[in-house]
Amino acid sequence: MSDRDGIGERIFKLRCARGLTQKQLAEPRYSAAFVSSVESGRRTPSTDALHYFAAKLGVDADELLTGRPTRLPVELELALAELTLSTGQELTQNEVAHGEQVCQDVDRTAEAYGLVEVRARARSRLAVFALWRGEVRRADELFESVERLLRDAPLPWRVPALVGRAECLRRLGDSRYGLYLLESTLKELNRTGLIDPTALLALHAGLVGLYLDVGATKEAAAAADEAVKLAPVGPELVRLATMYLSVARTLTAEGQVAEARRYLDRLEELWRLVALRPQIGECHWARGQLLSREGRDVEACAELETAYQMLRGAGDPARLAGAAADLADVRRRLGHLAEAEQVLTEAAALVEHTEDPLAHARISRQRGLLALEKGESHDGETHLRMAVEQYAAAGRHQELALAQRLLGDMYRNAGRMQEAALAYRHGLVTVEQQS
Repeated sequence: MSDRDGIGERIFKLRCARGLTQKQLAEPRYSAAFVSSVESGRRTPSTDALHYFAAKLGVDADELLTGRPTRLPVELELALAELTLSTGQELTQNEVAHGEQVCQDVDRTAEAYGLVEVRARARSRLAVFALWRGEVRRADELFESVERLLRDAPLPWRVPALVGRAECLRRLGDSRYGLYLLESTLKELNRTGLIDPTALLALHAGLVGLYLDVGATKEAAAAADEAVKLAPVGPELVRLATMYLSVARTLTAEGQVAEARRYLDRLEELWRLVALRPQIGECHWARGQLLSREGRDVEACAELETAYQMLRGAGDPARLAGAAADLADVRRRLGHLAEAEQVLTEAAALVEHTEDPLAHARISRQRGLLALEKGESHDGETHLRMAVEQYAAAGRHQELALAQRLLGDMYRNAGRMQEAALAYRHGLVTVEQQS
């Protein structure tokens, strides 16, 4: 951003603020008349004159030229970086509200000074907070605005916004378009040769859930394996981020702005990795599901435990409940009934206030199966009937048919043949409606 027309006004204001006359500012190199002509806008100072006046006024030449404080971009990025490290992995309402306020303030200031990259970073964080709140359309609008801001930037810079948009499309029920968006981006990235490990990680991780949604199990497994291979270890990210932030603060305080920017750019790269935590968690969830289907329950349990911990606080109750339900199912089959009940109780509390029926349905179904395993037939029936109602409300026909079959099996094993027949019939009707 350059504002040469405002240079004279800025010189006038700074000179007056420092109590200097035109003659005092000008001498010994220039005349008072020259300063007067610059302040009135009749003359434009040369680069040498600009640096001379900036030195006498105690500011940077770039600040005099643009009106933008030299440290402003770094200070705004520091605010975003500090926000990233102070926000926990399991977000709270207060953290989200504070984070939104910081990002909105940064966005407004960056817009006023034409700091496009800083705006993009602030809006990316606002989109993550919107997803946490369940405001999917607003998150989609924010990710789209980040795309527009970075339209002239290299493709790897735009990948996080594209992955964010695909996640929004998925939550809005349009997984196929989200899949097209990420597959075409991945092809373009490979075609251009702009190989960026973080961008590749984001794309592969984002593709996993979309493949699962459309029934492409093999593709989901391959994408999950690629993402997990690229994903770094979590605790190392936090340590590195803390170190980078400390160095950036010190350098900024010492006036070494350019060097501070280098460390803040590294910190931004780490934030991109942290922001992928839910998608990487889903990769582990997909791997756990596949291992479970192969009967490798011990290995599946480890993957699902990782998935469950990574999805906590991600603002997606359905996925959190799904990972918890699968983890409880594996633990139940391994005979670890107390551990299965523990994760279901904990997950139920985490999704208690969500209105998403799918999240509740997944927990209810596993609670029903666990109760039956423990010989608690009344509780088992209650939970399975709740699961049937909740799957129906969510419009999830495949899971609904499975819950109706489980309910029928329970009635049949109890000798309640009429009720079993009715449950099976409802399940068949559900399957027919789906096909």
